[in-house]
Amino acid sequence: MHLGDRTFYYESKLRPKNNYFSTEDSVSKSVRSILSQALRESEAYYNVFISHSAKDKSIILSIVEIIEEKGFKVYVDWIDDSDANRNEIASKIKKAISKSQKLLYVHSHNSINSKWTPWEIGCFDSLKGANEIAILPLLSDDNKLPDYTGQEYLEQYNTISSNYIDAFLYNQL
Repeated sequence: MHLGDRTFYYESKLRPKNNYFSTEDSVSKSVRSILSQALRESEAYYNVFISHSAKDKSIILSIVEIIEEKGFKVYVDWIDDSDANRNEIASKIKKAISKSQKLLYVHSHNSINSKWTPWEIGCFDSLKGANEIAILPLLSDDNKLPDYTGQEYLEQYNTISSNYIDAFLYNQL
């Protein structure tokens, strides 16, 4: 959908691209494959840390693909730190944040209820600053963007649409 000069991704349109990731087991197999490739690479350094709801895994895989096709390295907790247990995930995320240039918060109707995303955004902001954070809202099928009710702090960051991802990635915002 176009709003002015901005185009937004639809939540449901990002999912079908990855229908084979519909079950948790399929997602786990894909994660193991991606992780084994990542382990072959040098020390972890990320261009983009993706903050999101775990309920949006298939959407996130589509967004990762879009960003990686542009040559950027992306951090997603359940891909890059899939072996972490609940007691160590916070420290792993903090380490990934320190090794990331930018944070992209995928604002969906699921992420509104996430307990982790506000913490990730706050940690990132305190280390890197607000200019390195962007909010990517996703449209629902009824053309509604999730609002910031209860998350008004998000208004201090750049909100980007699908046609401004490149500007964010290439420091042109």
